[in-house]
Amino acid sequence: MNKEGIGRSWEELEREIFTEEEIIESNLRVALISESIKSTQRKKYLNKKFYEKYE
Repeated sequence: MNKEGIGRSWEELEREIFTEEEIIESNLRVALISESIKSTQRKKYLNKKFYEKYE
């Protein structure tokens, strides 16, 4: 089965539309948001475990 897509990849299009600086800034925002989500998930997990322990 051929899995080749039609047209360009996102990376090719991204480099055509955005400057290198914009791509770096975007990647940084993604990394920061991802870490924030992970931190929130860890905090919820720890809170749940804490309250389970003292119920």
